[in-house]
Formats: sequence, C-alpha cells, structure tokens
Amino acid sequence: MDGEIREARALAEKRLGFEIPDEVAEEVLQYADRKRRLNNKPESYLPLLYENELRDHFMRLAITARGEMNRVRNLQKVPV
Repeated sequence: MDGEIREARALAEKRLGFEIPDEVAEEVLQYADRKRRLNNKPESYLPLLYENELRDHFMRLAITARGEMNRVRNLQKVPV
C-alpha cells in the first residue's frame, strides 16, 4: 500500500506541477483515510481518494486566495 500511496502523491504532484510539502501530504493522507473509513470504503480505495484530495486541497487554497484578492481589491477606501 505504501508504494501505491507514493504513486498517488507523485501523480498529484505531476498534475499540479509542483512538489507537495511532506507536512501537507501527511495531513491530507490522514484526512483521506478518515474520509475513507467514514464512508466504509475498502483500504484499496485510499490511493485514488488520496490523489484526489491532494489536488482538491490545493484547488481550495487557490480559490480562497482568489476570493481574498477580490475582497481586498474591492475594499472601499476609508480615510485614516
């Protein structure tokens, strides 16, 4: 299973175009495993779910960053 997990991470990194920090990868792996168990999926499902959750994690970060940039751009100028 460890080899499949490493392959899932490598595939996510290839699709994202950058290396994922170990701390983030471990956090997402724990999240994916918990999600798998809560949904009563077999352990063999974990690599597929892990790869998907890695990509989703960074997509959510990008969406949040874009939203914050828009929020800052649209702030009304307040005299100080």
